[in-house]
Amino acid sequence: MKRLVLAVVIVLVVSGCGISRATSSSTRGAGESVVVPSPRHRWSDEGVQGMFLALRARGLRVSFAWLDGTKSMSDSCFRLAIGLDHVRPAPGTRVKRGDTVTLFGVWVPEAIPSLVGPAGPKHYRMPNFIGRPASAAIDWTNQRGMCWLIRHVPSVSSSAARDFYSAYRITAQDPAPGSVVQVPGVYNPVSLGLTLKPRR
Repeated sequence: MKRLVLAVVIVLVVSGCGISRATSSSTRGAGESVVVPSPRHRWSDEGVQGMFLALRARGLRVSFAWLDGTKSMSDSCFRLAIGLDHVRPAPGTRVKRGDTVTLFGVWVPEAIPSLVGPAGPKHYRMPNFIGRPASAAIDWTNQRGMCWLIRHVPSVSSSAARDFYSAYRITAQDPAPGSVVQVPGVYNPVSLGLTLKPRR
């Protein structure tokens, strides 16, 4: 009986040590400091999106706001991109994991690209994207040689989304779900219009 009690005590002590180490490790990770990275691109649509990914990879939350007086739209057909004006705290600043870094965007018109669609006209039935992350609709259109248009990209507060457009959910779309659209080959002017709201 004494041996059984002793074995139980040993198991409990070892288990407790393991839990203590795991809790201690988790706590250290949450308070670990990291450096705000420098953006690789600024004056293109890769500026905000790339910086968002870099910050999330370091365990930081991300806010997004437009620079005062700038337009707040994004259009993949005519390359009305979201450029990165500046970051706060500034790159090189040491912060704690879980802290929030704010990206300040500015509207940047870029050269119109040669958009290559499918070979020959294609017909697609429009899925229902309402309630889903904006990234779902953007990925769907990009894979089919279509364009997407967001007339107003709202500000975002302290997001933990995996990427920039996943920080938004779609509240309306045009064409409507179930509509059949024809996408011609080479350059195509067909756009999926999206209305967005920040995800909570």
